Amino acid sequence: MESIHHDSEWMAQYVAAVAVPNSQRFVCVRDKNGNMMLFSLGTDSKLYVSCLDESGTRVLRDLGQLLNLPSSYAAHAFDVVQDAASKLYITAAIAKPSDPSKSTLYLLRPLDVLKTNLFDSTLDLQPLIMDGSGSESPKVMQIFMAPAVGINYCPVVFSFRDEIHHGEDLASASVTMTGDKYSWKMKDNVKLPVNAEKILALQPVVMKYGRKTISGHTVLHTIQGKKAITFISIDEPHELEVSIKGPSDPTPADPQALAALQTSDGLSDLLVGGNGLFKFDSKTLTEPKSEKITDAGVFSSVKTLEVATSVSGTTVWASTTNDGIGYITADGNSRLSSAAPVQVVPEHQGGHFAPFKSTPSSCETFVFADKVGNIAMLEQGTKTQLWKPVPIVQPSLDKVTKIQSYMTQIKALSASGAPLLNHPVMLSCSVDTSVIANGRSIVANTTGIKVMTDQHGLVTLTVPAVDIATPTFSITDASSRLTAAKSLSIDPADKIYRKLSHIQHKEDLDIDLGPGKGKLLDGTKLTPTEIEHAAATIHAAMQARTQIVRRQKLAAAASDVCHRPNAAQETHGAGSGFTDMLWSAWHWIEHQVEKIGQFFIDGAHFIIEVAGKLYRWVIETAEQVGKVLSYVFNKIMELGEKLIEWLGYIFSWGDIKDTRDSLLNIVNDALETGPVLLDSLKSKSKELFESLKDKVSKARPSDAEVDKLGIRADDTTGSKDESKNPAGNSVAANWAVYQFNHGGGRDASTFLKAAAASDILSASERAMFSDVDKELESIAQKHQNDIKSRNKQVVDDYHPTGARSLSAKSALDQVSTNFLTGCIDGVENLVDMLLKLIATIINKFKDIINAPIQVPIFSWLYKTFISGGHDLTILDVLALLIAIPATIVAKILTGKKPPAIAKGKFSTILKNLADGKPQADEDFAKFAAIMGACALPIAVIISIPESLVSFSSSSPHARAVAPHDMLPKPTASLVALAHLSVSSSEGGGKVTLDHFLDACVFFYTMFTIPKGKAKSKPGYTLRIISWITSAFQCVVNIVLHFITALADVVLNVVRGVLDAIFAAVIFALSVTASVMEIQTQGWDGKDDTASGLDIASYVFLLLGAWSGGLDKILKETPNPYEKLILIAKYASYGLAVLMVFIKVGTHGAKGDWSDLPGVGGM
Repeated sequence: MESIHHDSEWMAQYVAAVAVPNSQRFVCVRDKNGNMMLFSLGTDSKLYVSCLDESGTRVLRDLGQLLNLPSSYAAHAFDVVQDAASKLYITAAIAKPSDPSKSTLYLLRPLDVLKTNLFDSTLDLQPLIMDGSGSESPKVMQIFMAPAVGINYCPVVFSFRDEIHHGEDLASASVTMTGDKYSWKMKDNVKLPVNAEKILALQPVVMKYGRKTISGHTVLHTIQGKKAITFISIDEPHELEVSIKGPSDPTPADPQALAALQTSDGLSDLLVGGNGLFKFDSKTLTEPKSEKITDAGVFSSVKTLEVATSVSGTTVWASTTNDGIGYITADGNSRLSSAAPVQVVPEHQGGHFAPFKSTPSSCETFVFADKVGNIAMLEQGTKTQLWKPVPIVQPSLDKVTKIQSYMTQIKALSASGAPLLNHPVMLSCSVDTSVIANGRSIVANTTGIKVMTDQHGLVTLTVPAVDIATPTFSITDASSRLTAAKSLSIDPADKIYRKLSHIQHKEDLDIDLGPGKGKLLDGTKLTPTEIEHAAATIHAAMQARTQIVRRQKLAAAASDVCHRPNAAQETHGAGSGFTDMLWSAWHWIEHQVEKIGQFFIDGAHFIIEVAGKLYRWVIETAEQVGKVLSYVFNKIMELGEKLIEWLGYIFSWGDIKDTRDSLLNIVNDALETGPVLLDSLKSKSKELFESLKDKVSKARPSDAEVDKLGIRADDTTGSKDESKNPAGNSVAANWAVYQFNHGGGRDASTFLKAAAASDILSASERAMFSDVDKELESIAQKHQNDIKSRNKQVVDDYHPTGARSLSAKSALDQVSTNFLTGCIDGVENLVDMLLKLIATIINKFKDIINAPIQVPIFSWLYKTFISGGHDLTILDVLALLIAIPATIVAKILTGKKPPAIAKGKFSTILKNLADGKPQADEDFAKFAAIMGACALPIAVIISIPESLVSFSSSSPHARAVAPHDMLPKPTASLVALAHLSVSSSEGGGKVTLDHFLDACVFFYTMFTIPKGKAKSKPGYTLRIISWITSAFQCVVNIVLHFITALADVVLNVVRGVLDAIFAAVIFALSVTASVMEIQTQGWDGKDDTASGLDIASYVFLLLGAWSGGLDKILKETPNPYEKLILIAKYASYGLAVLMVFIKVGTHGAKGDWSDLPGVGGM
């Protein structure tokens, strides 16, 4: 990898997923890879477990279904604990079906997550249910568990309500282990303190009483309205009850919550939260004495406590009585920090929560739910200390989750400038952060993680970003042959910071947001003086960022850029007036609802006044600068959605809909007029074939003429002027293709009705096509050996793993006159037969492309922005898939959306062409060029598998394949949902890539029709014949994909042979026309360089078609050339796409909307 092109936009990204079910009781544990596994009791009374599958996608399973409980089950309570060996201990209380006021209790044998895939669709956990489960009890309100000590099963205590005495009671689970057999029974051995009126909290613990280690539980309860804490032993010969806090004891003050802090020797220090955080040492049970840890911040009024432990230390979390959330840390020896607690979630914005930390190097994480159970997750970077929201979602075929994010597209380039397809690169990040790379969820870190470029040589990142702050990335070649590859930097926010760099004064904020959107500060409540101070703060922040990026130490001088003109002088140097803050508390300040006073940047510090107090942060990273700027935009300037309109990217769905409507007009015109025109060729087919043979023989340039041009199709030629391709390198323009390729569209789409089944012919229609099948098989048998030999020679001449270069002369040598005329003779009878059936073929094609389908992400987009709720079809999804990038590309190239094409215009163009009177139409020429440039890469993407790892290692530059590369594809969970949908519904079926590919190539072929303006160009008649050939190949492919009854073994050969024949004819005609352009002098628009590049693109397209054809012919036989063939196919198609896009971009910028090369199939 020599260099990269990259582009980023801050935009809404859509993921085929929905939020996990609402819950107000959940537990976080580690899976086998150290990732977070979330057990929860939903507000729908179902038990869920959410974990990452092997593709990195979060999958939700119903724990009740895994246990084979009745589908109508309702859970009362559950708990899960995990031991040091990662084994899970799970207990659940399920409502008795006949009497929901009672619970049925279940204990599971230890579940080893290192050996269990919870996302396995065949997983059955019923065998883990212990003997003794199913016993009945009063309704269990809570279950309390603690980590196991030694070889024992973990302590389990049930808290249930006794409806007879209207009181609360406790019981324990007594587990018997004999070998590998487990059983349990409930024992009424958990005593409540004498005179206890109400249980407020309970915590199983293991403590020392003298020299004896005793298991028991501590109970927070009330006696005569006063709170007390009592320890009671379990299963001791002599019951032990110790008062830890008596009703009259002043400390701990107003206790509300209990938790256990596990020590290195397996004991449990007792934590008590109330008006402060207090600790009772596990070894002082004989004389309990509390140690006050802190009463600051969130620990001044504790409502609940949770403890998260890893080998690197422990974090004690608390929620306040006002539902704020924060934490304090402890070291590996359970010593709690004396530093001030950090508040993360402001008051009134939190609720139930569960912290999680897996390893010393992993991000600190916690999950919390609001008052109605909506679950959210925050993740902390180890370097910046900033907390970031990370979506917790599960896959969905018909819904989406919107994520505001930076979408960053990185194209890896070779020394010759060609994209590196399916190439390993090392992605590093300035901080540990969760991102999506080519559809896969990963954690990017400072040391780097290996990822693969896709079929277009792209790594596309989705970096969640609720504001403009983002980490930076770097990318390095990960090929094994390189020992010291250069690191190339990517800043997703580069565009935004370039805009902000011009802001110094209030006049610079007088920004027009675009037609109909008004100005940035319309309706602002800020005074001109306040706007000036905001602008100055932005300027100071940008200066700080520049210094940080340049690794310079920030200046210490104060900057007078605060809300009040004298505020800096009032506070500068008054260190005792500041509260110095950690960036881990930034999420808290961001969500404060208190009124903001002064704010300013003082050298390396950002200072904010909230509710009369001054808070100060030290700015050390570029991401922290982004947070400061976002704070000014959101909290001071209150820009809201205007910030995205100013600095982000928003799709113009109205313009996209207009483009889509024009596309449908063209296709519908073609489907209505095309069959009539093709039908008219029945009587002229003999004449047409004679003319075709005449053109490919007599008009053909000589070998010497072609050789003299010296044209080669190689990486250098294919990527020429790639840097002048702003439209092709636009991440927004490539957004739709990315979503289809990596978001589930290509492999998880389904038909909604049975009418789209693959066998779509009636019995009488099938009989009509039986002769066609015989003719197809005859053609394949006659030509396959010759074609196989010629195709292989072209691939060998290209040297896929070496020079990767093929001269136009070498290609033309294999497409000899005799070969072409023989092929044309060979398909003449087939053409005659299909012309007689054209109406049936087109009608069946229309049935297929107009059948309603479900496409992840695109169905939602279509219903939301385009159709007003109607289902989409294959025709609709291809129109939308092309319209999105085409609308963006048109605006990049022309500053305007594509011109509108009315219904009937394309019919007129076709009729004029058939009459030999083509008319120039500038709007259609522009529209067709832009649409074609966007349709061709989509067709190529559809025809290429997502991963080429299976054959890429054949290169002499073999790349080491990381375990990451061998994981299931990121859309595996969506594919599983699609299979489930198909198998469980009436009718329907999977939408195959052939369904999409034929429709996309059909679209592209409509755009390649020779334009009337091109009639003055040499070789115009040749291009007309070439286009008719392309159109007819579309018809043949429809027959081969959806109508033929040939067996797959035969069909592959037939498709390979016919692909090669049609590609050869199109290639010969196209090259001849371009050579005529070069040799003819004085015609308007003559550009020999462009004509030469066209010839190179034709060579690439022939190479792609012939190598693909050869792969089909050899599909059912041992094929030692498979890897070479596929490398040739994908590399050549990729460069052909690049050349078409560059041609449209460079020529279109000058108003020259040239014809595009013909492609009849792939």
